[in-house]
Amino acid sequence: MSDGAAPGPAARSVIALLVSAALLAGALGLHLRSTRPGVASVTAPGRPVADRVIRLSEYAYQPAVIEVRQGARVRLTLINTGREEHELEIDGYGIEVAGLRPGTSVRLIFNADLPGRFELACHMPGHYEKGMRGILVVHPADTQR
Repeated sequence: MSDGAAPGPAARSVIALLVSAALLAGALGLHLRSTRPGVASVTAPGRPVADRVIRLSEYAYQPAVIEVRQGARVRLTLINTGREEHELEIDGYGIEVAGLRPGTSVRLIFNADLPGRFELACHMPGHYEKGMRGILVVHPADTQR
């Protein structure tokens, strides 16, 4: 419930950042969607950061396997180096980036809070069937790797 008070400076900054990101995504013709709360969110200070880059081309993700530790804040940069439009869905994390045009890139930030193996997939017509898939491996926080 709201007490009727105006949002504070921190809330206004977050709102401005989200609006800017949405406008940028719209300008690039991207469709970003998440069905999980907390995806693409600001994380707690002190979380380890895992920077990863995936290149999308005909009909592959390079690398096809991304590994991170549970609890990491993942900064995932997608670069379409191909000649066709591609997308990335991360099963289990509710992340979808659609409409990534050739020569463009986008950065996603999410918390790797679920351990396990999660499929990466491009569901543009025919792409998945031609092998455009991969795996996100989130190693449990309590294991040594």
